[in-house]
Formats: sequence, C-alpha cells, structure tokens
Amino acid sequence: MLGNHPQTLQFSATAKTIRAKVIAQYMATAYRNAGVKPVVCFTCGNSADALREQGLVVLEASNRSGAAIKPDRWWTPDEIATAFPMCFDGTSGHLPGFLMVRIAKAFREHLGVLPYGPWRVPTGSGETLICLTIAYPENDFIAVYDNKYSATEYNPSAPLNEWVKAVAYDISYGL
Repeated sequence: MLGNHPQTLQFSATAKTIRAKVIAQYMATAYRNAGVKPVVCFTCGNSADALREQGLVVLEASNRSGAAIKPDRWWTPDEIATAFPMCFDGTSGHLPGFLMVRIAKAFREHLGVLPYGPWRVPTGSGETLICLTIAYPENDFIAVYDNKYSATEYNPSAPLNEWVKAVAYDISYGL
C-alpha cells in the first residue's frame, strides 16, 4: 500500500492518446478495404481531439463550439448505431471488450510496473478504470467522479456504470 492515502493516477490525457492509437490501428486493419470510415464520438471533447490527432475523420457530438451535434443527454450505443450506421462509435464507454483489452495492454506497456495501490482514477465513462483493472488485476483502483468537470462527471446513463461498480475497489465523488 502507498501509505495511508491512495495516490491519484494522473493519466487522463495520456490514456486518451493511447486509446486513440489503439482505435486507429484497429480501424486501419478492420476497414482497410472499405476506405475511410468516419468515427462518431460523443464526448466532452478530449476523445474527439485524440482521435483526430491519429488522422481519423471524426463526427463530434459535444457541447463545444464547432461540434456537429450538441447532445442534451447520454446517447446509448444502440441509438448511436441507429443514427450513424456508417460510423464507428468511438464514444468513451462504448467500445467493444476486445478493444478495451487492447487498450489495457497498451496502458501496461506505457506505464510499466505500477506499485500496489489503491490508486484513485479520475472517472467519467469508466472505460479507463476498467482498462486499468484489466491491465493490473493485482492492483486496486478507486473510481473518482467529479461533476465539476465534464470529463469526470458521473452520468447515471453511462453503460459501464455496473461494470465500474463490479471492479472498482471503491467509488468516490469529488477529487
């Protein structure tokens, strides 16, 4: 244990970059014969930016200025697939399990050995925390939601909430 107080894993920006690289690699392989397949991404903006930095064509749904879509709620994966059938859903928390496993492996490769926690993980969709639990099953991670920031706010409609409850060492609200 790291003393009496868990440390916060400051990994969000790097995690988004690693995630975007894994998605871009997958899309380059899976869709190489189909040409460019756009990515639709419901986001606070960070995921869309990271995906664009990987050269992907991104249809952004966010409340940022310039976003193509201004969502007023969390859209389900089914709604996104129905509304955007020709797009890959790159929304955090909507990725299929096999891609989350690839992201987990890339997290472990990037972070190396992670001292035993528990570690506080800023959490929004829950995807990063779940990938970390896959990458480091021997470790404990605390999901930390903070509604002051769009990237870490708790949303009761997020599809990974039950998974976060199942694997998080603890859940807290507020950094």
